[in-house]
Amino acid sequence: MAVNPSFSGALSGLARALVQHGRLQQGIAEELSVQARNSATGFIEQLVAKGRMSTLELAEFASQIFGPDTLTVLAAVGDAIWRTPRRR
Repeated sequence: MAVNPSFSGALSGLARALVQHGRLQQGIAEELSVQARNSATGFIEQLVAKGRMSTLELAEFASQIFGPDTLTVLAAVGDAIWRTPRRR
């Protein structure tokens, strides 16, 4: 699935890959990206927090698309979620 270039904000590589491989609708990817920017969190945190993918699903997808083994990606995903600064 092609990504529509009309979205004014840039999708991350992960968000773009999820859309291109049919794992996430572009509108949802854009919405999660905007929410991540507005709340000073990451796209991964928004993706998992909103229940769009589990950390394991995300790790498996990323390892298939980007190459690292699933456990390495799962560790990075977990680290990204727990280290994201939160506004209070």
